[in-house]
Amino acid sequence: MIKEMVFSLGFILYLCGMFLFCDWASYRSFVYVFLFLLPVLLFSKERGLWKGLFSYAVVRMYLLILFFSAFSLLWSDASGFSYVRHIVGMLMFGLSLLLLSRAYPALIMRCLGVSAIVAALSAIYGLVSFYIIPSNLGSRFIVDSGLLSHTILASFVYGFFFIVAIYLWRSSHYSGVRAVFLVSSVVLLVYLIFAQSRGVLLAVFCAVVCDILLRCEKYRWVYVILLVLFVSVMTYLNQEYFLDRGWSYRIDLWVSGVMMGVDNFWFGRGIYSDYTVTVDSGLYWDHPHNIFVKIFIDIGALGLLLWCGVWALACRGLLCLKNDVEVKFLGVSLIIFSMVAGMFDGDGPFVKPREVWFISWLPLVLCIIWSLEGEGFSRVRKDAHDK
Repeated sequence: MIKEMVFSLGFILYLCGMFLFCDWASYRSFVYVFLFLLPVLLFSKERGLWKGLFSYAVVRMYLLILFFSAFSLLWSDASGFSYVRHIVGMLMFGLSLLLLSRAYPALIMRCLGVSAIVAALSAIYGLVSFYIIPSNLGSRFIVDSGLLSHTILASFVYGFFFIVAIYLWRSSHYSGVRAVFLVSSVVLLVYLIFAQSRGVLLAVFCAVVCDILLRCEKYRWVYVILLVLFVSVMTYLNQEYFLDRGWSYRIDLWVSGVMMGVDNFWFGRGIYSDYTVTVDSGLYWDHPHNIFVKIFIDIGALGLLLWCGVWALACRGLLCLKNDVEVKFLGVSLIIFSMVAGMFDGDGPFVKPREVWFISWLPLVLCIIWSLEGEGFSRVRKDAHDK
């Protein structure tokens, strides 16, 4: 019981810490101790939990992408090998969640539910505190809540919890709980609309459409057509609100980033290399605003294939699930959301825990866990828990 409480605290601190902490150092210190380190140490002697853990192809692929990324430091212009600790953190993060899911089957979903409610409360606080100022009415929402100071990056976090809230609303058997998560999902959607992160809004739209189609309901195509018509009409009626900023140099950045990556096609420049992506106008950024292009620049075509491969294996495992179809819908929706959102913004995934992890490592590890349910993971987990 004490272990479960400690690990729940660690995971909730990771999920909700961005709303609650005021500086990144404190947030990461708590996460490193309670989520990255403690579970692996406390479970190190429980052989049942480790049994067969590395026999799954998707887990081995996860380890391979981390190893290849660390190996790329050999040709990176980053100073020294101090950055290896970031890769170790990603390794510990994946192992901790895998072990937790085996030891306490319902823990992860409970923590996600609590965190979705906290995210909705944070969204309400942010919206009210911003628009209560008369001069801000009608203007684009600027986030300033906890550690979330960048509106687009914050939308990664709130978009992730929107997908989770939708799942919990549809899967709960209690009307009161369903009502709570329905309200939470509406609040989070309102936040995303006012934040105007068009890439995240497109990602949410694609994830919802995918969820509708996967359910194979009788009138699914009718629902999709109605949803497309509604979104199209709303976008047309609010063109200035959503389209006034144009493409924000996105396409130019992607082309420039790809051309940079071609120079080191197979192995990339190495993670944490120092470079800028420049467009024809002379403006420049430190990343191409596309996770896939960023990975291509850093670890080349081989690294990009590994990154896409681990997501593909997780998706295949989810699609093969037969017992818990709701989890299948959640996992695939998170994959679609993460893929689309990552195409429009976000530094690469090889960073310290921050907003971009909510469209990279967090959904990836969760989908790996859920995808293993169809390969005997539950049976091994149950045996280990009984011991």
